[in-house]
Amino acid sequence: ASRKMRPKRMSLSNAPAATALTNILTDDGDIDEAARTLTDAADRFGDQHLRLRAVMVLAQNGQLERAAQEAKLALTRTSERWPGRRAAHEVILQSAMEQGDWPTATTHARQLHDLADGNPHYLWELITVLQADEKFEEAWRIVTSRADTLEFKDERQAALLIELTKRCGTQQQLFQVCLAALRKFGTNEQFAAFTLASVYRSDTATSARASAGPDANCDDLDDDAMGHITEDELRELHEHTRTFIDRFPDSKYFRSIQLSDTED
Repeated sequence: ASRKMRPKRMSLSNAPAATALTNILTDDGDIDEAARTLTDAADRFGDQHLRLRAVMVLAQNGQLERAAQEAKLALTRTSERWPGRRAAHEVILQSAMEQGDWPTATTHARQLHDLADGNPHYLWELITVLQADEKFEEAWRIVTSRADTLEFKDERQAALLIELTKRCGTQQQLFQVCLAALRKFGTNEQFAAFTLASVYRSDTATSARASAGPDANCDDLDDDAMGHITEDELRELHEHTRTFIDRFPDSKYFRSIQLSDTED
């Protein structure tokens, strides 16, 4: 559509007209004008769903930081019951994570977790940003409180849980997490190497956890709860190790296993 055929923003008399003009502008690639049309209409007609539409247009066209600004404005102008709150928080969270603004990301991840009522996607997002923000104790409390139901769906989540368990968990918990990860993702060479290395170096990690220093924020955990690694768990570890060596004999990721480590 040519610019001559477009109605002017200020001449729009209702929200549907603003939406129609936005569609034309978006099709023409004029994203800035499309967003301004929606935000102006949101202010004129008191409809923050139009501002949320602007947020989505901006986010989908690579203007995430500006989208987050409009999302924050929408949240300040709506009640706690506004249906668009989750989408607004998601955009702000995405923008904050992209910028490495972990305090802001943590705030909005908490909000999403509360709004989502147990949705595992938002639970993992909260764990992710808490760990990035070095709030290890809080992340670990969430993990342990959901131990019976928390499941990782991909290697990223599994690696996140392994790292957190190395920092705050017991050796037995680390074994169990790593074994579960190897059962699901053991065919991924790089991930399996990372997981096996995490187990074989777990004594060092446990010592670091118990000593003063960077890991001291998890020192309130009881060292008597180190637990006992069962023969079955050791046997399964050795089986995973043998499988890895057979599957990836020339692996560049994991070369430091001694043969005695794989003996029953």
